[in-house]
Amino acid sequence: VELRQKASPTESTLHIELELPAGKTYKTACNALIFPLNTEANVRRALQVVDLPDNQLLRVVSAGGYTKLPCPEYVTAGNFFRRWVDLQ
Repeated sequence: VELRQKASPTESTLHIELELPAGKTYKTACNALIFPLNTEANVRRALQVVDLPDNQLLRVVSAGGYTKLPCPEYVTAGNFFRRWVDLQ
């Protein structure tokens, strides 16, 4: 639900309710990561920039051995750019 009476194209304040997976809890001031799907045009552009085909298999390794990304260890380049990074 938009909370601003006069929301603009660049500014918005939303009230969003999330249903957490079983066994997960949320405390006030905790962070919730939300990854929207990137557009196919942006995914194609990113793949071109890094010169990788959509189906190229990548191994995701975090620096320091810890990541908050809920990403599988192996993912295609296309799905990595679709789901796990913000291209906007």
